Amino acid sequence: MRKITSREKSHGMRYCSFCKPARVEASWRNQYRTIDMPIQLACEEHKHLIEDGPLRPTPPNPADVYGDDGRMSEADYQTWGRL
Repeated sequence: MRKITSREKSHGMRYCSFCKPARVEASWRNQYRTIDMPIQLACEEHKHLIEDGPLRPTPPNPADVYGDDGRMSEADYQTWGRL
C-alpha cells in the first residue's frame, strides 16, 4: 500500500472505497495490482483492509510458452525470458 499523490487526487482518486456513502477522503491505495484487481482507496481507519497484489507476475507454465520446436516466441521471450 502507498499514499495517494496530489496528482492522483486531482484525477478522481478522492474517496475511501470502504466508506463511500459518507464520502471520507482517502489517503491510501493498493500499490501492486493485477488486471483483474480493482484500485482500492482507503482512509486511515480502513487502510488495513487494502489488498495488494503480487510483487511480480507469476510466469506461465513452460509447456504453454514454448512452441512445438521447443523455442519461445519473440513476445514470450521479451516478457518472460529476461526475468
